[in-house]
Amino acid sequence: MSFLFRKSSTAASASKNIAFALGYTDWLVQSTAFAFHHQENILLVETKKVHQLISDQLGRWGQITAIQWLAENSSTGAQLCFGTGRGFVLVYRQRKDEEKFVELSNANILPFNEPVESLVFNRNRVVISGHAGKVMLFQLDKNVWTKNINELNQSMPVIPRSVRFAAKGENVVVFGLESGMMMCMTAAAGAISWTKMLKSGVGNIAMSPDEKWLLVDNLAKGFDLYQYPHSSPTDSFAIPRADCCVQEAAFLEDESVFASGSDHGKIYLFSLKNTSQCLQKLKQGGKNTMIQVIDACSTGESHLIASGTSEKKSTICLWEKRPQEKILTKDVYCQIEGHVGRQQNGGCSVLTLLVILNVVSILVAVLWASGSSVRGLYIPYIPKSFL
Repeated sequence: MSFLFRKSSTAASASKNIAFALGYTDWLVQSTAFAFHHQENILLVETKKVHQLISDQLGRWGQITAIQWLAENSSTGAQLCFGTGRGFVLVYRQRKDEEKFVELSNANILPFNEPVESLVFNRNRVVISGHAGKVMLFQLDKNVWTKNINELNQSMPVIPRSVRFAAKGENVVVFGLESGMMMCMTAAAGAISWTKMLKSGVGNIAMSPDEKWLLVDNLAKGFDLYQYPHSSPTDSFAIPRADCCVQEAAFLEDESVFASGSDHGKIYLFSLKNTSQCLQKLKQGGKNTMIQVIDACSTGESHLIASGTSEKKSTICLWEKRPQEKILTKDVYCQIEGHVGRQQNGGCSVLTLLVILNVVSILVAVLWASGSSVRGLYIPYIPKSFL
């Protein structure tokens, strides 16, 4: 999965600055990790420490605009793919017996200074979309890029903001920025199967793992929920917005909840089970903080949300929900927070953690007794440790 952050007064002229890929990989001994990029640097982060900083030593990349973990196997090891603002697509790999990621491939896929808008991976194939409208599908043969399987004869009439594989990889679905266009093509030949217009513009999209649901940033009032591939929404979720900047959302907890950012320092968690109520608002930053980077995944032990801000000193947070831990019969949430450009080892002291737990327990008890601010199975998250 991947995160994308944009900051601009208008969605159409937005420039990408931050992106994440949240993965659960063997190279971290089954611990959760994510890749984060700010401008030309990529930060590979474990849940409690920085694993590696990948930098553009020659100054050729430009901003990193899209990022995606590739499938891991015994022959290739863990692989990270990312696109840049100058049309480059790179793959970094870490072998099983090595610690650091090293460059495996560096290809100038698009014309110089044409940004990579989106990339998505399925089995041994990668689909890449460019700002000028091109959508290309490549095959990864073992350790190198091999050939361009398909490139559309004509560029898209809109900016292909997001691309997704569907129908078990048989189709590629393209979403046009602001236009509301949703186009389905065959992955084998690139033939257009159908084109539909959604009921709003498209800032960002999130597709559920089972491909049944589609969350669309409507660039105005929040997010709309579609039953894919229908073009009329089944539900809408209002999120206050002062600026026309794209937002991102992510499904979590078996598609029963989704999380989204905002332009005022809050992360919204909405229920998708029979009701569209807001379950919780998580605070990250101040009233003018842009949180446009969101991703989520579940492990065997917990549910995780990663979020990033657009402040001058960008902050990345990893939120955790452990169902087996209880406070007042409610689930415990923990926050792991890190600041870009600063590295700290270890976590908070046991005494500090106990004090925090005590304060939060009292707060939850008061809120629970008053019947306010606590909904469903959610209570406020608590800080656990810091990067």
